[in-house]
Amino acid sequence: MSVRIAAGVLQPFSGDAKLPPQKRTQLDKLYQQVTGDLGKLMDAIALKTA
Repeated sequence: MSVRIAAGVLQPFSGDAKLPPQKRTQLDKLYQQVTGDLGKLMDAIALKTA
C-alpha cells in the first residue's frame, strides 16, 4: 500500500484533480488526506531543521 501512496505523491495523475468530489470514493478521500498530512509533516520537519 505504501507504494501506491508514494506513486501518487511522486507522479500524481493530473486527472485526479479534475474529479468532482461527489465522484471520489472513500479510499480516494483517505489517500488525499494522508498525502496532504504527509506534505504538512515534511514542511514542519524542514522548518525545524532549517
